[in-house]
Amino acid sequence: MVLCAGAALAADAPPCASCHEKQGSAQPKTSMSHALKLPAENLDLHSNPRMEFRQGDYQWTVERSGDGFTYSVTDGAIANMGSGVRGAAL
Repeated sequence: MVLCAGAALAADAPPCASCHEKQGSAQPKTSMSHALKLPAENLDLHSNPRMEFRQGDYQWTVERSGDGFTYSVTDGAIANMGSGVRGAAL
């Protein structure tokens, strides 16, 4: 499964599809496959240059930052509890 998931980054039909045709053809259409895409390949990020989610005092933000994207979290008291560029699956 790890090989198939990793292969989803590179192609629509992962190499594991040669032995596991049913799973291999369905995997590229799954949410996990889309979550594994790099920001440059992720249509959701490009269609939504700024996305926010709030729950209670917490706010999660993903936004375009130059050529990349920034992911940040705050609890309202601390300006930026953590952030990262490219890497977290959203």
